[in-house]
Amino acid sequence: MSRNRISYNIEDVFVGSPPGETSVAITGVTGNGLQYQVLQRLNKIQSFDYSFDIPKEPVTVLGRTSSEFEERTAPASVNIDFSYLSDGINNEERMGFSVQKQLGQFPEEVPVPFVSGLMDKTADKRNIYLAIKGQGEGDIHEYATGDYAFPPTGFAFCDVQDIASPTAGDQDYIVFQNCYYNRYDVTFGVNELATVNIGAVADNAIFQKGLTTGVGIPYINTQTAETGFSGVSLCVPKYINPNNTRIANMPQVIRPAHINVSVTKDPKTVYASRFAVELDPFGFTASNGTNTWTASYGGLSSVLRFNGDTVNSIHAMHVKSLGMEIGKRYRIKGKFYVDSAGGNFKGINIYNDTSYYWLRYSATPTTSNYTQINIAEWVEFEATITALKDELSFYATNSSNASAFAATTADNFGIKNIVITEEEFVEFTNDSVQSCDISLDLSREPVTYLGHKLYADRQLQTPINFTVGFDYVVSGHQSGNMMDNFNKTEKYNVDIDFITGNLLAMNYKASGLNLESVGTTSSIGSNKSSSLAFRGQFDLDEQKRGFFVSGSVINLGVITFASGRRGSVVIYPTDDAGRLLTDDRSDFLYPRY
Repeated sequence: MSRNRISYNIEDVFVGSPPGETSVAITGVTGNGLQYQVLQRLNKIQSFDYSFDIPKEPVTVLGRTSSEFEERTAPASVNIDFSYLSDGINNEERMGFSVQKQLGQFPEEVPVPFVSGLMDKTADKRNIYLAIKGQGEGDIHEYATGDYAFPPTGFAFCDVQDIASPTAGDQDYIVFQNCYYNRYDVTFGVNELATVNIGAVADNAIFQKGLTTGVGIPYINTQTAETGFSGVSLCVPKYINPNNTRIANMPQVIRPAHINVSVTKDPKTVYASRFAVELDPFGFTASNGTNTWTASYGGLSSVLRFNGDTVNSIHAMHVKSLGMEIGKRYRIKGKFYVDSAGGNFKGINIYNDTSYYWLRYSATPTTSNYTQINIAEWVEFEATITALKDELSFYATNSSNASAFAATTADNFGIKNIVITEEEFVEFTNDSVQSCDISLDLSREPVTYLGHKLYADRQLQTPINFTVGFDYVVSGHQSGNMMDNFNKTEKYNVDIDFITGNLLAMNYKASGLNLESVGTTSSIGSNKSSSLAFRGQFDLDEQKRGFFVSGSVINLGVITFASGRRGSVVIYPTDDAGRLLTDDRSDFLYPRY
């Protein structure tokens, strides 16, 4: 059936991998000895706009009052804008943004800014594909086939035939070549679904009929402006029903009720240990043992060491006069070392108040309340507490995790690098927030060379700025000087959780923000409201300040054996208790399509 119009229900959007990407771990498929690049579908697209920019300059000559002709002054560009409803970080991951390694989410790893993929070029020069149903008026997703493909038993990846769309050869495609993201905005608020807006610029666009597994990846040569197809075959994935019950951690569209917002001032350092020799023993006391400063201990310098004694009681070091105020929240971190000498010290309990334990570490844990450690190794600890006292206590424990026992003077442990910072929350509550806008300015600077018909690159301009803005309803009593916030040099941090059910679908962390403006409006018939505007920059050197994103992606919880079919139903073997038999050799599968 012919068609004389194109509507939203017959279009689909995909993004490719960066040039040269053939890793099976990314593409997710193998088959017939060939290499494939599986296109990655962007979910819940709301709009997709594009325009062509062809810079020209009129040329005038003597003797004429109008220009003779127009000459191109720069390579053409294709401007792309699209938006989608946020449902976790599936789309962000597929587009190449750096996720899942944000500040504070994984303390053992170096934090990775959201734009890291733009800096190392793993997110740049990707193709974006706009698929258009070839004939008829039905939905382009009408070929949904049910479930994500499972790898065969004993294999980690799927065959390409289980992934490929059966209708890919019948679709029309606009392929935007060598795309560079230049804008990332997210907006959400009361009576609004969380929406992400993406801007990109491409070097070229081609129109292609059909993209099957026999067609290579479209490319364009920036020097000659010639297009072609690479030797790596494309695979357009079939549509998978996102509501399938076998998909674990599948976030849904994020509604306003799912969003929690907190604003904190940059932590202030209350205490930082030096443990220099001149401080010993000021500020430290011991229970049934002695504190001694040592220049070298456990391979590190300037350590405060505790030695036990033979008393059958607690053996503890108390660090006092730290500057903490009772009732305030503090972030405390440091490291300790339990020596193997003596043989009786097997762990450490850390207290702020001895009426309850705070952190428990043991080489011989008896319950899940303890964190497993190794003797004679430095152990780092970090947690947030509400101060009950202005002190920290380090209690040695034995192999039974008891804190009262007989030790010897040879039993010892050491502490180092104790840092306490105050977490100060701004008077800002979730129930008053009406809307939030986050905008990243990813401006590009074109790079061209002599003899090249197109731009060789579009470099990301630094510094990279971003803004965070809130509108909220004013409630309660206000006092104090509003200008105090502008006079101070304090930095602010914004933490936004998007929670669906019991799942943290997504988290935004913006750190190192400057408060730029505060505005208030009040009129008859409406609530009094205020707005806050923050501005920040990405610190790409130390990577401690910037914009960080983590969250949930589609994953398959188990990989099961399929034993056959009964009609259209796949049959899976179970044990006598009715539990599915699973392939223990296979890891979780995180489909990227």
